[in-house]
Amino acid sequence: MRTHIKFGVQLLFLLFGMVSSNAGARGHLRQIWKLRLGDIIQNADSKPTAASIFGLSFSPDGQRILVVYGPTWKEESVIILRTADPKTNVRRLGINPPSYEYEASSNRSIVWATPEHIIVNRSLLNLSNGSSCTLPPGGYDLLSVPNQIIGNDLKYYDLNCQCVGQIDHSDSWHIIDVSAERSVFFVRQEVIRDKRLVQADNFAIDAKGQTIPFKVPIVPVSRFAQSGKTICAVQGRRWNWNVACWDIDTGKEVAVSRKYNNLDIQPALYAPRIVLSNYGRTFDFINLRWAVGSLRKRIIWDIQTGQEIVSWQPKIEETIIGTSEFRQVVRKPYRFAISPDGEYIIEGGAGELILRKIEPGQLGRH
Repeated sequence: MRTHIKFGVQLLFLLFGMVSSNAGARGHLRQIWKLRLGDIIQNADSKPTAASIFGLSFSPDGQRILVVYGPTWKEESVIILRTADPKTNVRRLGINPPSYEYEASSNRSIVWATPEHIIVNRSLLNLSNGSSCTLPPGGYDLLSVPNQIIGNDLKYYDLNCQCVGQIDHSDSWHIIDVSAERSVFFVRQEVIRDKRLVQADNFAIDAKGQTIPFKVPIVPVSRFAQSGKTICAVQGRRWNWNVACWDIDTGKEVAVSRKYNNLDIQPALYAPRIVLSNYGRTFDFINLRWAVGSLRKRIIWDIQTGQEIVSWQPKIEETIIGTSEFRQVVRKPYRFAISPDGEYIIEGGAGELILRKIEPGQLGRH
């Protein structure tokens, strides 16, 4: 009897030690600053504002933060703050994008083409002189070639929104993501017959249109990470997804996350860290099927170690979307961005901005 009790006590302490060890290994987000957006706008132009936040982005050097805000997604403004001191040198740009970063989608509506040129939706802003121009409809990204802007139509545009070239391509090509650091973009090619998808391939192409001998499995979401060294993708079956990353030069798989319900990914620009947004599911009683539900939590995942550094559940804000004729109030998670060096998270919603530093636990350091 005593032997069984002794064994049970030892097992209990062993389990407690494992839990304590895992808990101690997890990191946390340390708040650096928190402010009300209305306060800094008043300081900037003496006009109060009450608005939702529709987009956030760090500059490539991490020194500035761009905020898209407004009472509705059709009535927006853009401000730029200093990351280290957001209450000084606040700059408000005279433009209404309008821009809306949808959840459960890796489409980016904010792109820093150069340190002084930013694309917000289709508006190309010149910070040096305050001018702007409008790009044609479609998504845009950046390549580190003389004609730096490339559209989903594989056309090049200069910093005056003028088309200056095009890559010859098949009509079935669709850009998934772009790495400006390596002048490479990731393409999906689809073969459709009788209105049905019969074949699809993902591959990388350089800025001259040369195919790189590298392919990954067919996946719904793919993003470059670590300055274009790796490509990370959501893979698996519905409601049972994980993230896998491959070295783009060798095609070797370098990291795989554990399984999640439904995922979206946002990598840091230069660091081996990715924010995984895990969504629940809800039953669609109209179409009688499962659909993507609300956001459960965001997880910061390290590619090199394969570990989850920290996770958190975002706050929710109510946002007005639609047009002046038809407006709808929706509940959405705070918008966020991870800094290029993977060290900070900026969140915004309900008129507030919060900057936090990612503090790894003991086992999460690298």
